[in-house]
Amino acid sequence: MNHIIDDIYMNYLLCNKELQTLLSFTNKSKATIKKYIDIKENLHEDLYQLFSTKKITIDIALYLIKHVFNPEHQLYIYPSLINLKTPDKKIKIKEECICDICCGNSKLFEITPCCQNKLCLSCLRKIVLSSSKDIQFQLLSCPFCRHIFPLDYLYMIFKVGNIKLFEPWRNKYEYEYNFKIYNDKNFRCIKYYLQNTIYKYKYNLQQMIQSNQINDHSLEMIKEEITNHIYSDCYHCVQKWYGNHKRFYKKQYSPENIKMKYISLGKIEKQCVNNEVPLKRKMFLCQPCFDKHNSGEFKKCPHCGIKTLKPDGCNFVRCKCGNNWCFVCNLRLPNTHEGHNVHYYIGYGSGPYDDHCRISTNYKGETHILQECNCKHCRERNGAPLCKNIDCYRPTNFNKKYSQTKKGLFYNIYCDQCL
Repeated sequence: MNHIIDDIYMNYLLCNKELQTLLSFTNKSKATIKKYIDIKENLHEDLYQLFSTKKITIDIALYLIKHVFNPEHQLYIYPSLINLKTPDKKIKIKEECICDICCGNSKLFEITPCCQNKLCLSCLRKIVLSSSKDIQFQLLSCPFCRHIFPLDYLYMIFKVGNIKLFEPWRNKYEYEYNFKIYNDKNFRCIKYYLQNTIYKYKYNLQQMIQSNQINDHSLEMIKEEITNHIYSDCYHCVQKWYGNHKRFYKKQYSPENIKMKYISLGKIEKQCVNNEVPLKRKMFLCQPCFDKHNSGEFKKCPHCGIKTLKPDGCNFVRCKCGNNWCFVCNLRLPNTHEGHNVHYYIGYGSGPYDDHCRISTNYKGETHILQECNCKHCRERNGAPLCKNIDCYRPTNFNKKYSQTKKGLFYNIYCDQCL
């Protein structure tokens, strides 16, 4: 059977793919020739070779290519068809066309390069779209094994950069339609949005590799960085090039979005936010934007007196002396969750990235500050902190109100001469 199909297809190519011309050189019917051409062009090469051993029939081959467009998916299905009868084989093929994630029927499936599981094209598109709309930068990973998708794999699927695809099934109308779905609100095609999202994803990966000095361009090494930090687009960069984030997203529907590569990434530590502190876009600033917009405010460590520039976002300061303090109230904090998060929490949405704390707002509950410290610096002052005045290095004295109310500060914030 193979040599018959090969001869028909070779003559078809010699006739410049004109079916009417081919009919004058063969005694085969038009319907038969169409079947042979369809099999030759759309069936996986390994399955096509099985015609010589009679392990696959014309009927099953046509049914397979009609319901399964991806040749790799055809090869993925075939082992489960070997010991079945023809009616059962067709039922099995239909069952394999159901996505394990969305439970929807589809002819378009991708085989994941990591764990070799099938994933429908619609689910893969939703993974990219959902990650692009989130404030937090997310790695595009396999929903089965969480392995990060390679960039060339995403480029091939979404046809980024007008790359040439030699697989005929990717040029079919059904495949193209998956990326030409229009937004309901403004009737804009998401094809360019998807491609621009992949471009931005690549720019973000490059920035993370350069900023963290990762020599091996392994996506798994970037995954380790994501576990400790939260990344997002720099707020001031977006304001500079697009005006606001709404315009930034709208511009991604355009065929060309060259300004997108100028949007840098800002990052914050994951331990600086918890479930009660929602992420805000103003939290994320790249280092150049932070240096440009920073007020240059200095305060000194209440433990050792080292002068510190205002940190980029989180007000929980880790001094070089090994101790911690609050940049808002200039008081010592314990190196625990209470000092790092609870000290700044005064209501829903508040946290260490806001410019206020429990001391600055006269919070009536527990302040979670370090009343006494036994470090080598504070031990010389009998556990008292330094005066809040940046030019004063005298210790503060006992707070008389503390013995009366049992609330507030054990020591004064300023020394007696600076009060």
